[in-house]
Amino acid sequence: MAETNARRFAPEEAPPARRIDLDWLRIGAFGLLILYHLAMYFGPWSWHLDARERVAWLGVAMVASNPWRLGLLFLISGVAVRHMTLKASAGGLMFERTRRLLPPMLFGVLVLVPPQAYFEQVVKDGLQASYLAFWPRFLLDHLPHLDGSWSPPPLNHLWFIGYIWAYSLIAVALVWPPRLLHAAEARLDRALSGAGVLVVPILYLVTARFALFPTFGVTNHLTRDPYNHASSLALFLIGFLLAFRPSFWTSVERARWPALLLATSATAVLGLDALRPVPLQHPHALGEMAAFAVAQWSMIVALLGFGRRHLSSLDGPALRYLREAVFPFYLLHQTIIVAAAYALQPLDLPNALEAITLLVITILVCVAGFEVVRRTPVLAPCLGLRAAPKRPRRAPPSLPVDLPLRQAGNLPATK
Repeated sequence: MAETNARRFAPEEAPPARRIDLDWLRIGAFGLLILYHLAMYFGPWSWHLDARERVAWLGVAMVASNPWRLGLLFLISGVAVRHMTLKASAGGLMFERTRRLLPPMLFGVLVLVPPQAYFEQVVKDGLQASYLAFWPRFLLDHLPHLDGSWSPPPLNHLWFIGYIWAYSLIAVALVWPPRLLHAAEARLDRALSGAGVLVVPILYLVTARFALFPTFGVTNHLTRDPYNHASSLALFLIGFLLAFRPSFWTSVERARWPALLLATSATAVLGLDALRPVPLQHPHALGEMAAFAVAQWSMIVALLGFGRRHLSSLDGPALRYLREAVFPFYLLHQTIIVAAAYALQPLDLPNALEAITLLVITILVCVAGFEVVRRTPVLAPCLGLRAAPKRPRRAPPSLPVDLPLRQAGNLPATK
C-alpha cells in the first residue's frame, strides 16, 4: 500500500530523503520560542507571572520576531506533511498526525497548563489553596455544564498543535485525487517563480491583514480565528504544495538578499513604532499592518534562502538529537519557566542573574524530562515520541551446524 501511495503522490523528481536545512530552521524557531516566552516574563506586557523590574527594550525585540517566527514553523510543517504523503495513505497520514499531536495536547491540558494557571492565581489573585486542591477544580470548571454551556480549557502555548493537526486534515483533502494535488503544485510554483516568490505572497498577506485583522485580530482559538487561519494556513500550504518543487527553492535562495533587505526595513518600522510611548499598532494603523505582512514573508524567504545555502550539509549527532528533542522541549518549556520564576521570585535576584538562572533551569529540566520520557514507553506518546523498541533477549549461542557431535559433547565419541 505504501509503494502504491508513493507512486501516486510522488513528484516528477525524487525528493531528498531529508531537508537538513529545514531541520535546523525548525530547531532554531522552537529555540527562539523558548527565549520569547522567557522574555515575556521580563518584557513590558503582562504575562502569567511578571518580573519585579520590566525591561522595555525586550518589547522591541519581541515585536521584531512576531511576524515570522510561527509562520516559519507552519511552512516547515507543511513540507513535513508533504513528505509523509509518500509513505502513507490518507488515512494512515491522519492516524500518524493524530497519534503524534493529540496525546501531547491532552497531556498538556491535564498536566502542563494547570500549573501555569495555578501560579498565576497565587501571585495575582492571592489564591491560598494547594495545587492538589486547585487541579481538580480547574479541570471541572472547564467541563461542559448541564445547561449546555462550555468554557474550553485554555491551551496557552499548545494552541499551535491543534492548528497543525487541523491543517493536516486539509492537506489530506488535497491529495485526493492526486491529480488535484499536482495541478495545485504546478500553478503555485508558476505564480511564485522569479520575482513572484516575494511579490505574490506579500500581496496576499497584506490583503489578508487589511481585510481581516481589524475585525478579528488574533485569538489562537481554532474555531474563531479567521485572520490567523488566512495567514498561517496559507504558509502551511505553501510548504505542503512546493515541498518538492526545485524551482521554488532555487528562487527562494536567489531572493535571500533582497528578502533580507525588505525584512530589515519592515522590521525597523515595527520596532520604531514599539518604542513610541503610545504604539500605533492598532487595527487601523495601515502602515504598521503593511510592515507586519512584508516582514512576515520576506524574513521567511531570507531564512529559507540562507538556510538552504549554508545549513544543508550540517548533519551530525547534534542534529539527530535535537531533531527528536525539540518538540518535547516545546511542550515542557513554558510550564518550567513559570514554575521556576515563581520559585525564584522570593530571592529578588537582579534581572540578568534571574534570566540566566531561568534559562539554565529550563534547559536542564527539558533535557531531563526528555531523557526520562523517551525511555518510558507509557509516557513517550505524551511528548509526541515513539516508545523506544525493546531490545530482544540475547539468544544462547548456537553451535555451528557442521560441528561434529563428539566435539559438541552431545554424544560420546565412537570408534
